[in-house]
Amino acid sequence: MDFKKIVFVLLTSYVLQFSNSNAQPQNSGIGFDLGIGYSSFTPYESNNSFGIQNDDFKNNATFSGGIHFYLSNRLAIFSRVTYLKSSVKNKREITGETGPEVIAVVEDEYKVSSLPVAFGVSYNFPFGKFSLITELAAEYHFVKQSFEFPAVEITNSPGIKEDESENGFGFAVAAGPQWRFSSLLSLVGKVGYRFAEISGFAGSDSGFLLRDVTFDFSGIFFEVGVRIHP
Repeated sequence: MDFKKIVFVLLTSYVLQFSNSNAQPQNSGIGFDLGIGYSSFTPYESNNSFGIQNDDFKNNATFSGGIHFYLSNRLAIFSRVTYLKSSVKNKREITGETGPEVIAVVEDEYKVSSLPVAFGVSYNFPFGKFSLITELAAEYHFVKQSFEFPAVEITNSPGIKEDESENGFGFAVAAGPQWRFSSLLSLVGKVGYRFAEISGFAGSDSGFLLRDVTFDFSGIFFEVGVRIHP
């Protein structure tokens, strides 16, 4: 037997075995997503009666969960729910009736939050155990503005709590790597852009809630998470 042919067959077998061992497991059925991230949106670009400005808003982490339905190894449709929140907190000194002495310090909070429910399509470009994920989704946002001033027992103040909700549409695009490190789990990272401007808020006579405003949730977002392949 030709020695060169034997070496060629052995090398070819080894390469094929190595390639198969590093091939990405096939996507099929369903997948469940859990993720955390950060969004760069600033919901409002003016002042309310308390002098809140856009630079005062603090962007918190975002949390998401969703489900993918694979139509093929590369193509899937999905649904996802994400929680977005941005808030302004102010510490206020409460003085007594007889003088400037501070008798209590309380913290109020003005908050704008959204719960976008997304329906979209995802397409993967596999590279061994890694894939490049691309996503396009339509979103329906459940948006709420709220203000809370805590009760102050020493002055018998009952506190203040007001909120108002509106809904509206938006969309999002994203892309990022997926590492399928086992048949059950993948690590996923994404960067994307969300566009959503929600209006129709009536506000309140007290001035604690903003009137006739459009809250803007548009901006770049980052997310990392896991995908479970049952």
